[in-house]
Amino acid sequence: MRFSKFTILTFIILLPLFLSAQKDVDETRRVDKNAKIIISNVSGSLEVIGWEKDEVKIEGHLEEDVEELEISGGENRLRIKVHIPRHGRNRHASAYLTIHVPRGGRLDVGAVSADIELEGVATSELEISNVSGRIDASASADELSLETVSGRIRFTGNSRDVECSSVSGSIDLKGDLTSVECGTVSGRIEVEAGKTETGEFGSTSGSIEFDGDVLGSGKFKFKSVSGSIKIAVPENISAEFDLSSFSGSIRNRLSHHDVHKNKYGPGSDLQFVTGSGDVRISASSFSGSVEVRER
Repeated sequence: MRFSKFTILTFIILLPLFLSAQKDVDETRRVDKNAKIIISNVSGSLEVIGWEKDEVKIEGHLEEDVEELEISGGENRLRIKVHIPRHGRNRHASAYLTIHVPRGGRLDVGAVSADIELEGVATSELEISNVSGRIDASASADELSLETVSGRIRFTGNSRDVECSSVSGSIDLKGDLTSVECGTVSGRIEVEAGKTETGEFGSTSGSIEFDGDVLGSGKFKFKSVSGSIKIAVPENISAEFDLSSFSGSIRNRLSHHDVHKNKYGPGSDLQFVTGSGDVRISASSFSGSVEVRER
């Protein structure tokens, strides 16, 4: 392909204008290691990385229609917020930021359509919310909250208290998760848990899959309207099971106990105990199938 001299000249003239339209970001703020850091973006991307320094470093660039990157607060509480015009020009109002934060504090990250990625973050409290952008997090948090509307949630790490929800976005969790509570309307839920003590999972039409090393004497509850439920637990689990479905099937691949089907109408159920019955596991679906098996 050949370019005319006019095309090349035009490109050379316009290139500096294009580059100057973007605003580069390179800011550093000192904070306490236990500080609360609040990060907010609208569109573009947010990459948050944990490190050992007692400071926050913000790098990246803002598109031309971004009004302001607010960096406010002090050493105990720092806010980083991207402002875009409420009216008028916001066609090019995305921000693409990489932010390093200290390990050990509290972190709140939010976006509308920007993708959010976390790597190596360790906090006492971690909250991540999005509307249509995805959430990909590799982190450790005592208390963890994940929320989207249609964006995907994917978390790998450890937490003793997990709450996550979506409307239509899928939820994928993996790690040592002591207590888990997940809910979705039509999204899929998949949990691969190392050590888990309690759990509650609910869906309207999305499927639920749980594969975990269940410990202690906690309670696990799975509930769906039309979505399927699949539960995988250790072979030697000591648990009491209560499974039911109105019009869906029940499959028991863990023990020899048979499913009971109602004689005069729809519906089936299965109750059985393994070992001493320490853990209580209940699963019910109106029209979806229910399955329990060895992991």
